[in-house]
Amino acid sequence: MIVNVRLELDDVQRNRISRLINPRAAKRLASRQDITEFVRGCVEHAAGAVHIGTPTTESIRAEARPPDEQLLIDSLRREGKCDSYIRGALQVHRDLRGR
Repeated sequence: MIVNVRLELDDVQRNRISRLINPRAAKRLASRQDITEFVRGCVEHAAGAVHIGTPTTESIRAEARPPDEQLLIDSLRREGKCDSYIRGALQVHRDLRGR
């Protein structure tokens, strides 16, 4: 299935993605191809992480969490993000922290 998704990124966001892909490319902004590959990787990772019985963020909130994860959950809730978005953001956050 081909899905077209419109993303609007400013230079700061493109720079962050570029640094995630290649930390040495500090001054180079991510190209469309870089962003496409990055999004495909995120989708493949998220699809592999999905399983039945995933807790909602309400039950996640009750667990003991590192302070940085709890701050992320709280800030995303204030922005009105849905539970699935928050779960995905937490997974990406953990993966990036593990590098």
